[in-house]
Amino acid sequence: MRYMLVLIIAGLAMSSCTTPVPEKATEKTYPYLLVVTVPSGATLTFTGGDTCETPCPVNVTFQMKMTIAKAGYKPITYTLYGNNPGELLVELELVAPTTSVEEGALPDL
Repeated sequence: MRYMLVLIIAGLAMSSCTTPVPEKATEKTYPYLLVVTVPSGATLTFTGGDTCETPCPVNVTFQMKMTIAKAGYKPITYTLYGNNPGELLVELELVAPTTSVEEGALPDL
């Protein structure tokens, strides 16, 4: 009977041990790199020819190059290094920004 009581107390003591909680409970964590562009819908092209459209989760396990391109915007090339989870926010720059033309007058690209 004592043996059972000791096991129950030990079990309760061990169940109170918990894993530490991250400092910021609202912080987003990803097992991959999430690439987000402004504006969204840009095409990512990676070493080896794989592509995806933003927002795009990328599993970076080794060094690789990534080019971000969207019609009407300057392309950007990044070198990614393995094991950097999180979020990469990229603001794309217009090729020829202007404020003198109304948006409705612009041709479709």
